[in-house]
Amino acid sequence: MAARILFGGEKRIDPAQVADARIRVEASALGMDKDQYIESLGVKGDYHIDRLFRNLQTGAIGTAEGMSAYAAYLTDSDAFKQITRELVRFREDTQVTNPRFADTLASGVGSTLTFFVPGMAVARGATAIGAVAPRLASWLGAGAATVMEAMTEAGGVHQQVLQQTGDETQAAAAANRAFWQNAGILAVTNKLGLFADQGGTLRRTFMSAFMESVQESSQEVIAQRQTGDRIDWKQVAEAGAVGAIVGGGIGGGTAAVRNRLERSEIDRLLGAAEEAPNVPQEAQTAPTPSQAAAP
Repeated sequence: MAARILFGGEKRIDPAQVADARIRVEASALGMDKDQYIESLGVKGDYHIDRLFRNLQTGAIGTAEGMSAYAAYLTDSDAFKQITRELVRFREDTQVTNPRFADTLASGVGSTLTFFVPGMAVARGATAIGAVAPRLASWLGAGAATVMEAMTEAGGVHQQVLQQTGDETQAAAAANRAFWQNAGILAVTNKLGLFADQGGTLRRTFMSAFMESVQESSQEVIAQRQTGDRIDWKQVAEAGAVGAIVGGGIGGGTAAVRNRLERSEIDRLLGAAEEAPNVPQEAQTAPTPSQAAAP
């Protein structure tokens, strides 16, 4: 069913979509958007939780949309183009109207986790199978996240320039520049920030916050330059603030968990060593072949 819906096959009417459409009609009749109308009714509790999850979904969907758009450009695949169109529709249906800073922040969390979780999975997987050293595994994880995020940024630039100009050549050139500029920044900021493999919780929290702030503000500048927009420094500052908060939260949280697990493992090993029976000194040293043969 999911595949048929995604590629334009059989569709069913969802009661939730019908209710949503009715709310939008009522809101429009009052000159409001859906979110303004719901807030005017004084709805709290579940609505705010729903808004939070919608923002998280918007960030994750936007990430997938950007990667799919860049893959569609690289491969000229009709399948990727169709997936991108569906993701655009999903994002537009999910995102809140007139977003506030809190909405942007929640969306940033959803987007960052979409890069961070696969990157950590690559790093942990490489370490677990013993194929690479831990530090190299960390670089592999940062590299995976870097490629994904650079593709997302480049895909967004490609879509915007193509929409503005209708010139595929110009859109492709802008997307490629955005990809490599982002890749260079991301490779450094990811490894020194969220994917750092040294330092305590405070250091990792600070470095993750700082590096994500640099990363997000730089990405905003790159995107605006490649799409021909005049740089809006207010948006750049907001992107940097979101990056700092999200990066500090995710980086500090994972560092605290990681350090706690490492401390627990050390305590377990020390406890096991203390509980081990004492072995006589002569038994700890195995005899050499000549000693064993002597009468």
